[in-house]
Amino acid sequence: MKTIRILARTSKPPGIGGFTLIELLVVIAIIAILAAMLLPALARSNQKPLGIECMNNQRQLTLAWRMYAEDNNDHLVLSSDDGSGLPYSRTVGPSQNPMDIYAWCWSKMNFAPGNPFNYDINADITLRTFYAYVKNAAAYKCPADHSMAADAQGVMQPRVRSYSMNFFLGGYGDNVSDDAPESAFTLFLKLPQITSQAGSPGASKTWVFIEERQDCINWSNYLQDMSGAPTKSNPNPVPGAYKFTLDIPSSYHGGAGPLSFADGHVEMHRWQDARTMPALQPGQFSGATVLAPYSVDVAWLQARTTLAVP
Repeated sequence: MKTIRILARTSKPPGIGGFTLIELLVVIAIIAILAAMLLPALARSNQKPLGIECMNNQRQLTLAWRMYAEDNNDHLVLSSDDGSGLPYSRTVGPSQNPMDIYAWCWSKMNFAPGNPFNYDINADITLRTFYAYVKNAAAYKCPADHSMAADAQGVMQPRVRSYSMNFFLGGYGDNVSDDAPESAFTLFLKLPQITSQAGSPGASKTWVFIEERQDCINWSNYLQDMSGAPTKSNPNPVPGAYKFTLDIPSSYHGGAGPLSFADGHVEMHRWQDARTMPALQPGQFSGATVLAPYSVDVAWLQARTTLAVP
């Protein structure tokens, strides 16, 4: 009977060893390069669900906006009150504009401690007639908006609203001064005006709700600065006059922001100009005027906000 002997190797052949320092550095460099390539993609994939939820919020608000008009003889809910009431007022008093009761929201947001409009949905949102068509306070806030404000006791609370309405949809209720710059542009008071009236971009190209930057959002209307847009007296655009005044859209979603439109659709629009996306100033209201001559973003927004009065 043959004996099978298994010989155990007790030493490594010469020339075979561990990684050298250079080889380790090369491997680490390759891993770092791959991580740099993959992390932005992972970040975008994490942002996508938040963007979808944000767009769904705007769909709810826009459906409520249309239902309100259909229930009120096609009259549009107003984009805001006119500010004539007392701060944080919950009721319309005799000294206020009687049209204020038809505004979708009255809140004046900022970062002032103790301002209930910042953190308390019952200070304004749930009190408006418009809320009966939504009944979901979460629909007013983008999940990617992490802004906070101090309550009356100094405790930091999440703010309750991320969205604003196109000023030219109702405005304050047909009380824009004749000498105001906005008076050269169509103010829509009834739904059919958007779908059929001259001076309208059309229902599929007239935005209703926009997500506004946390350091700019204030009143419940978003007044797109129409400087440089064509008017009846000056039908040629003046791109050198383009700018943002106070109101600037959000870009939380990978350099993009959502807008809803009068026909009911919602789109996530990617901004092209860096001036539309200045550095965020968390915890403070910037109130900025951003000069943006020849900005494609301003031109895009103006064309979808309103047109000149015919």
